[in-house]
Amino acid sequence: MILKSALTVVFALSLAACGDNITFGPTSRGGTSLGATVSGSIDGSTGRTTLPGRSSSIEVPAETWTVTLSAGEPVTLLMCRTSGSSFDPYVSIHGPGGRTDNARTDDDGAGYPNSRLIYTPTTSGAHTIYASTFTYTSTRNGTYSLTVYPGSMGSVRCP
Repeated sequence: MILKSALTVVFALSLAACGDNITFGPTSRGGTSLGATVSGSIDGSTGRTTLPGRSSSIEVPAETWTVTLSAGEPVTLLMCRTSGSSFDPYVSIHGPGGRTDNARTDDDGAGYPNSRLIYTPTTSGAHTIYASTFTYTSTRNGTYSLTVYPGSMGSVRCP
């Protein structure tokens, strides 16, 4: 007589990072328009994503904003730190086709730690701006302002 036995293994997996609750995917903040200044916050509750121009294994908190742009008409994105002494703003923009459509990024274009990115869209439509941080730990929280200026404004700086 042959006896057969069954073994069932049950396990649970959870993720935690320095006590933060992790949300995958950026936090959508809505729309903005040319000339408008919006503000946001990067912290442990902000959704996380990988960003173009960075290692695909680095996930950082990010907020997204959408802006409608016209092909061939340059704009200047200015992302300024408004609080958080170790917060390092990082901005990227992507065309209507998604994360690889004419993607551009900037870390310190307006002088450390602020970002300034001059971008000329190749297609018209809703573009997505990712407002993020160059590196993130639980002590690198901060707030920012983001302005999308019409035109190529290489000398615009943060207040």
